[in-house]
Amino acid sequence: MKHAVLIMAHKNKDQVIRLIKSLESESFDFYVHCDSDWDLSADDLADIKNCSNNVFLATKV
Repeated sequence: MKHAVLIMAHKNKDQVIRLIKSLESESFDFYVHCDSDWDLSADDLADIKNCSNNVFLATKV
């Protein structure tokens, strides 16, 4: 059974990555929403996206 995990993050990129890695499994898909007030560079977003194969970043449309 697949599970979806929604992470609403507003600070501490390293903690978000640790959380994803601690739960990492083929059974989990991670959807990460980064607060718009959080000053993240493109490299920071790439670090979150690439920490697991099942990470999807929520973006504004």
